[in-house]
Amino acid sequence: MLHRAIVSSLSKWLVGEADGGAVLAALANFQISDDIDEEKSYLLHAHVACLLDGRDLGHIDDDAYRAFLDPIRDNLSSAGLIDSDELPTGALIRAEIMWNLFCDAVQQAADTMHPCGRPVALADTRDSSADYCRRDLVTIGPLEYQSGLAARGAMDLGRRHLMKLSKADILRKSGNRKAIAPVIECCNHALAKGMVAPSEFLKASPAAITWITPVKDAAARLLSRADAYGLVKRDITALRNLLGLWAENGKSKRPLAAFFLTCPTGLAAPNVFTAKGYERFRHRPASAGTVDANSGLTYNMDRTNAALDPGACEIVADEVTMPQIRRMEAGGRPARFMFGRKGELVSHRLYSEEVHGGRPIKTILADLEASVP
Repeated sequence: MLHRAIVSSLSKWLVGEADGGAVLAALANFQISDDIDEEKSYLLHAHVACLLDGRDLGHIDDDAYRAFLDPIRDNLSSAGLIDSDELPTGALIRAEIMWNLFCDAVQQAADTMHPCGRPVALADTRDSSADYCRRDLVTIGPLEYQSGLAARGAMDLGRRHLMKLSKADILRKSGNRKAIAPVIECCNHALAKGMVAPSEFLKASPAAITWITPVKDAAARLLSRADAYGLVKRDITALRNLLGLWAENGKSKRPLAAFFLTCPTGLAAPNVFTAKGYERFRHRPASAGTVDANSGLTYNMDRTNAALDPGACEIVADEVTMPQIRRMEAGGRPARFMFGRKGELVSHRLYSEEVHGGRPIKTILADLEASVP
């Protein structure tokens, strides 16, 4: 918990007559302690920078921003704040507390504004320079959820050994291209025949938002290599790194597949609200220029290749359902991350440094306060 003296001194700024900007002014007066919470300190610095970048590019509108600020004030006031005459300067606050406060506000703001799961991001990505509607789009997801679709495709093709396919079966087959190829073939056959039940959907985030990438540049090269040469593990790992798929698919045994889809409605640039605290999210920085400025930019976790391919373009859409999927490709299990806790902290630090670009968190908070409507 926050030390009572610190909590007490915040109340004048966070309760009653204080406006939204006072929340950020209060937070900027604290010295974040990262000696215990290094990981959370890195993540907080990165995501606060992403929040500012989203504001600068117009990907976070005023209503969404206010909805983010309100829960911060409410959460702190509900902790039993009392009035104090002055705001402390330089007082220590644990990074974990700040990170949890940030993530709670992000979650509450997203849920409040869009309880049905529609994207919070409001920027229209369908401009003349990118023309996303006329491009192939791809989303990377776990293949195991499509076991029923593969089984029906196998039944229609007469492949008895795949008719009773289960998630466990696909997991066992995911180690090499030859084993997983019949699964993908059966899924594609079922898709082409329209053998898709309404209850079958491509698993998306809890907010029913799908993160998708135009098939171009590095993403297109990796997909082409995996399809042509069957170098599944290496190329799926490279694709996982390029798209910044850190926790969900990076540390599990689930196979990944590339789902090619028709253009869904509601395309938008991602932001911290659609990311909801996901560790490797970053906003496309304003310094990146005007190329694809109405989209996001993934963080390439393979730092040795990041200079050549800093990341891939990404956008968000309403949840993509199986009827929107045209075909599936690749398929395979990415390599596991091979570093321990110390190496993971180094990775977090490098990620944070690239995302915030050397901007002190106090400066970022001050700029965010200036942008309060």
